[in-house]
Amino acid sequence: MSGAESGNKREGGGDLGPIEGRSTSELLQELKGDVLALSRAQIELAKAELKETVEQEVRLVAGLGIGGICALIVVNLLLVALILAVATYLPGWLAALIVAVVVTAVGAAAVAFGWSRRARHPFARSKRTLQEDAKWVRERTT
Repeated sequence: MSGAESGNKREGGGDLGPIEGRSTSELLQELKGDVLALSRAQIELAKAELKETVEQEVRLVAGLGIGGICALIVVNLLLVALILAVATYLPGWLAALIVAVVVTAVGAAAVAFGWSRRARHPFARSKRTLQEDAKWVRERTT
């Protein structure tokens, strides 16, 4: 097959038809159609991949959720076991109260630590950039 003949073949093997004798407008229309078809195909591929990815992530979240619930149940059972162990030395109500106070203190410390690490100025760079862009536009339009 010569170089001129191979230039008239589509990648998939379809014949483009003779290019000679066709107007630029016709060629551009065909190109536009091909680009639109390719764009649609790419969008469909992206949709399919996104659907597959979302389904995988849903399964992941479900598994993590079940694992988290099991972990909470285990922690609860361990705390009950701790209360029962302390109750061998103290009255049961006092053992439960002591364990509850300790768990509350640990929880409060975790909340305080988490609160101290929060984002104090969210989107600071974005705000600054938007303000600079708005100032630039105002300077150009006045």
